[in-house]
Amino acid sequence: MKKDFIQIAVFILLIALIISGQILFNKTDAPGDDVVVVDYACRLDLQECVLFINNAELTVSAEGDLQPLKPFTIKIKDQTSIIKNAVVDLSMLEMEMGKNQFTFERLNPTEWHASVVIPVCTTGRRDWKVELSVKTAEKNYLMSVLLQL
Repeated sequence: MKKDFIQIAVFILLIALIISGQILFNKTDAPGDDVVVVDYACRLDLQECVLFINNAELTVSAEGDLQPLKPFTIKIKDQTSIIKNAVVDLSMLEMEMGKNQFTFERLNPTEWHASVVIPVCTTGRRDWKVELSVKTAEKNYLMSVLLQL
């Protein structure tokens, strides 16, 4: 009888941990109410992308050899110096490619650089979603553009 009680208690504890993990995972996976989310139909491999936050214009570009496993640079030009911090995440739609997050470094008041290396997809896909997380004094922004290698 004591063995049955222990098994039931362990089972209930396990279910509680699974439910807690799901709740925590779902909360951290989605941007909060204080994040402005904007998707831009711009391909970073073809041109500079112009993004807007609070009437400020940001120019995003990719420079270097845009190939998997080769470092290249993503730049943000911020003429109004509105950015306080920026991070870039690279992902593929409907494909798990691990964590590909890179932090931007401020070179001067108006220019940010992130050195990026993209992994090789074993299926041969080369379509990437580039998500820029930009923090300003007033708000946080999550802006995405496309990148085809």
